[in-house]
Amino acid sequence: MYEFHCAGCHLEDGTGLGEIYPPLTKSDYVIENIKDFACIISKGIRGPITVDGIEYNEEMPGNKGLTPVEISNIINYMNHTFDYGLAPQQLHETKEYLKRCE
Repeated sequence: MYEFHCAGCHLEDGTGLGEIYPPLTKSDYVIENIKDFACIISKGIRGPITVDGIEYNEEMPGNKGLTPVEISNIINYMNHTFDYGLAPQQLHETKEYLKRCE
């Protein structure tokens, strides 16, 4: 799921694409905003964000067709692969976070 929906911009290793697309590996932004990531993946994000001290301002389109299960899988893949050290996100948590962004 990550490779299909995310790696095109954030790369397979999560390092991002220079100053265009932010890194996801050990990213302070991801760790500090993990509860927002279900919404970010689903709805996208626009406007400036600061990731590891660098400002990014490219719009990220949402992946509106993803199910809560798929979104949970992507978040847990990122957590495991990029070693955030966070507890796995449970499906009920993802559903709750998605309700907040409707």
